[in-house]
Amino acid sequence: MVTYATVDATVIGKILKKYDK
Repeated sequence: MVTYATVDATVIGKILKKYDK
């Protein structure tokens, strides 16, 4: 079961990765 916390963590991770350049 995917929780909102997991989704938020994934989204945050993607955003950080995107702006990590």
